[in-house]
Amino acid sequence: MPLRIDSVRTPDDISVDILSEILNEEVIEYRISPLGRGVLSNVQTLDVTLSTRTVQFIAKFRKDEIPLEDLFNVEGAFYHLVDELEEVNAFPFRLPKALATGSHWLLLEYISENVTTLDVYQSCPMNQFDDLIHRLAKMHEYCWVDSSNSTKMAEILNNYSAKLADAPGAGHTLPSSARQEQFAAAWPAVKKRLVPFFSSESLQSIDDIVKWIAASERIELIKNCVEEKRYTLVHGDFHMGNMLLPTEIEGDVDRRSWLVDWSFSGIGNPSVDLVFFMAMNDITAQDTERVLQEYFSVVKERSQLSWNDFLTMFRQCLLNQFIILVCYDSLCRTMADSSSDERMVEVQHAHFDRVNTRCAQMILLYNYNDGNILPIA
Repeated sequence: MPLRIDSVRTPDDISVDILSEILNEEVIEYRISPLGRGVLSNVQTLDVTLSTRTVQFIAKFRKDEIPLEDLFNVEGAFYHLVDELEEVNAFPFRLPKALATGSHWLLLEYISENVTTLDVYQSCPMNQFDDLIHRLAKMHEYCWVDSSNSTKMAEILNNYSAKLADAPGAGHTLPSSARQEQFAAAWPAVKKRLVPFFSSESLQSIDDIVKWIAASERIELIKNCVEEKRYTLVHGDFHMGNMLLPTEIEGDVDRRSWLVDWSFSGIGNPSVDLVFFMAMNDITAQDTERVLQEYFSVVKERSQLSWNDFLTMFRQCLLNQFIILVCYDSLCRTMADSSSDERMVEVQHAHFDRVNTRCAQMILLYNYNDGNILPIA
């Protein structure tokens, strides 16, 4: 079980004594240096010299400028949960081990063995996409808690549900009132950037959907429809930047991808992960239906959902994700503009455009039919 140490808030708070307590072994010295792979946290590598060997870890620290107070408590709770699971080796993804948790930091094992890393703005390699969708479906099926067939896994997850994110998913904690205030106001700037990617007819259809969403109390209704379906463990930030893919090597090795950064995880709606992953990656309209069928074939028995109920849930999450993307578009671009690397600024803006475009394309496929907007429920 990871140690809970709240006295560490910054890299300067780490000491030989604290590391010795965590490792239950005498620490001679240590060295900490930036890793450079964290958007919402300050990620460092920690090299620790023991009497007989040197070991390496990942240390994550909260960024004071990021106003998300629960990130480290949520991820810390997840790693305590993982430590209780008896069959972690049966989990569809490999999970890093936490040695210490706290309100402002995490100490994790360092993963160095035969893995390939991608950035958040990079799309999933085509030869990995179907495998990752299948593993996502297996994870949701494996952790399904809303079922008459109760399991030890469901019992553990239900015990931890209050310690994880109440509304799992990046941006999902944005209140309905803020969404209502920001969505229609933010749409014109987002729409302007979508012009090159849609015909005038399609863009008009999207515009009609936006007006329909913003009317009455639909934004709150959509949010509630998504959040009331607390079915399974949701990662909440399921994209390539949070995965470590196994490299092509010979031999009998574990072929599961690593899934990291569980700071938005919780018991919630599985389509939150599915919609987000599909929006974040290059997938054609022709492949979308196939992907949904493959995912559904894995979860249908355990979930006891009908295909129509599953599609309704997917459509609700699509609209919800689109609302969140539009509301946060300006903030994300402002954060990207703060980089001194002009090329990276362009890369990130192009990434935001692709994600918004794909989400809008899927809405046209699944929430719009012959000029009519389909009902929410």
